Amino acid sequence: MRIAGSLPPRERSLKSSIYLDVFSRIGNLPSAHDRVNSYDAFARECWEFDQALARKSLKAAMQQSMQGNDSDLASTQTDLIDHAYRFDPQLAASLASLLDQDPAREDEREKARHEMAALELQQTMLNASSENFSLDVKTKALYPQVTHRLLASLSADRTTAFEIGRVREIIQIAASFSLREGYPILAWAIENIIRKYAKGPHSSNFVVPMFSAAVMGAQLVMRIAGQSSDQLAKVLKSIAPSSETSGIFVNSRGRESAIQYIADWLSQQKINRIKICDPYFGPDDLEAVRLIQSANPSCKIMILTSKRHHRDSPVATPWDATYKQGWRLQVSDQVPPDTEIVIAGTASEGLLPIHDRWWICEDAGLRFGASFNGLGRNKASEISVMNKEELSFCETEVDKYLNREVKVFNGERMEYQLFTL
Repeated sequence: MRIAGSLPPRERSLKSSIYLDVFSRIGNLPSAHDRVNSYDAFARECWEFDQALARKSLKAAMQQSMQGNDSDLASTQTDLIDHAYRFDPQLAASLASLLDQDPAREDEREKARHEMAALELQQTMLNASSENFSLDVKTKALYPQVTHRLLASLSADRTTAFEIGRVREIIQIAASFSLREGYPILAWAIENIIRKYAKGPHSSNFVVPMFSAAVMGAQLVMRIAGQSSDQLAKVLKSIAPSSETSGIFVNSRGRESAIQYIADWLSQQKINRIKICDPYFGPDDLEAVRLIQSANPSCKIMILTSKRHHRDSPVATPWDATYKQGWRLQVSDQVPPDTEIVIAGTASEGLLPIHDRWWICEDAGLRFGASFNGLGRNKASEISVMNKEELSFCETEVDKYLNREVKVFNGERMEYQLFTL
C-alpha cells in the first residue's frame, strides 16, 4: 500500500492495479482479526485515490467483524463506524445498518446506535454557529464521551478552540454529573480556554482567574466546603481589548510566534470577510483557513492563488477535490468555513500578475514575506501591518482577479478556476 501511495499521478493505472491486488490479498489472510484491521487500514490509505474501493473495504471489514461471536472483533465495529464517519456520515450509517440484518446482534446494534449518536453530537458541537448552538437535553448522557473526543482532537490540532460563550454553556451541563463522570467536560473546557487565550493578550484577565478558580475549587472539594462561584464568574467575564503592534520579524525557527501573532491580530479585528492573496497558496496552507475559523467561524474567506504553483508543485487534479480532502483528512474534523478559492494565471505559464502576499479584511491588512506554510521554517521573513493607503490599493488589485475582471495580461489570456472548500 505504501508503494502505491507514493507513486506519482502519472502512474495512476499502476497505482490502481496495486491497490486492487492488495485488496484481494487481504481476503486471503488466515486471521479474522488481521482481515478486519487490514481492510480498515487499506480504506484509510486509498480513500483519496479510489473512494469506491475504500467504501468496499470498510464494508468488508464490518462484515468480517460480524463473523462468529468473537467479542474482540465486535469491539472493532465502533472504530470502523468512527473512521467511516470521518469520510462520510452516510457511509457510517450504512455500516451501522449492516448490524440490523442480524436479529441476534442486539448488543452490537445498540453500541452502533450509541456511536452514531455520539458522532452526530460531536459534529453538531463542532459546526453549529455560536448563535445557533444550544444544549440538547436528550443527548446529555453523551457529553462526557463527546468532550473526551473533542479534547483529543483539540490536542492533535484537528479542531479549533471555542469562544467562551459556547464553553460556558457546555460547562453548565457538567453540574448534572458526578465529578468522575463530568471530568471530561471540565478537562476539555480548561484546555479549550488555555488554547484560545493563554498566549494572547487576554491571559491575565481570563486564564489566570480560571487557574485560581480551579485551585480554589480543588481546595473546596477536598474540604467539602462548597463551590467556587465567585471565581467562576471572573472566568466568564468579557475579554478586554488589547493594543495593536505594527509587525513581527520571523526567524527560521519562529513559526509558533508567527502563528500566535496572526491569531492575536485576527482577534483584534471585527472580521466578516477576509481576502488572502498568495501566488504560492496551496492545500498545504489550509491551516490558515482553520486559524481564521478559530477567530470567527462565520467569516467569509476568499483566496487568490496562482495556476503556476498548482501546476508545478504539482497539486493533484482535480484541484477542488484535493483541497477538500486535504481539509478533511489533514486539517480539521470541522466543516470548513465559507471559503472561495480562485486559481488564476496566464494561459501559457500560469503566472499570477500579483507577486506579493496579503491578508485583507474590512479595515486592516497584513503583508507577508513568505507563504503561510513556510513561515518560520527554513528562512527568515516578516509580517507587517498595512497602512490605510496600502490597504485600499492592495484590495483594489486583488478584487480585479477575484472578480475575474482581468481577461488579458501582457497580451496573454487569463484563465481562472473557482471553487468552494
